[in-house]
Amino acid sequence: MIKAYLTAELLLLIAVKAGDLIGLPAFLYNILAFSAIFLNAVIAFVFLRASSPGRPRTRLREDLIAGALFLTLAGDVFLTLIGTEDVFVPGIVFFCLTQTVYAAYLGPSVLSVCLQALLAAGGIFLLHETGNLTAASALGALDLALLSVNVLTAWTGARTRAPLLFKIGITLFFLCDASIGLRMVTAGPVRDAAAFMVWVFYAPSQVTITLAYGLSVLMAG
Repeated sequence: MIKAYLTAELLLLIAVKAGDLIGLPAFLYNILAFSAIFLNAVIAFVFLRASSPGRPRTRLREDLIAGALFLTLAGDVFLTLIGTEDVFVPGIVFFCLTQTVYAAYLGPSVLSVCLQALLAAGGIFLLHETGNLTAASALGALDLALLSVNVLTAWTGARTRAPLLFKIGITLFFLCDASIGLRMVTAGPVRDAAAFMVWVFYAPSQVTITLAYGLSVLMAG
């Protein structure tokens, strides 16, 4: 199953990036891109169902990854499948919830929560001062703050160690969001390159996180 899953995800990524280059109609492009995210959720659901009814507390913690993948799918219904500005706010709300669940999985601390709040407040203040503050941009700042600290916690946290695949996946997730931010504040070739890299980072990030969850289920027996 894993080999078929990875092959399908690779083919979808190639199709999405080819769609970028040839100018595929938006509705076809959105369906292709969303299919990759939908497949991750399907695989996560399969592994979730494979969990035994009396799974231990450690498995309950791992199942938070599956929950976050389902929230990602919900967010991408708005941001990828529909993909219009009028539904950006609910889409970003789901991504903020996704990062909140990942923060719970990683083990929140007073320091990490304070740092997330500080980064979010700083981002919102900067948006206000530059005249770019909207509901969507404020939520985007919150999402990026949550994600940034999650990456830091994943690589440095000692209380609840995350598997290497998860660390790689959450880092790629951050690089995706960073590319989105760069795309928004640049122009010309830099903007084009940032736009191209968004999905190059995003699709592998979700696959890697899904694999991290799947392997945790298999290792737990």
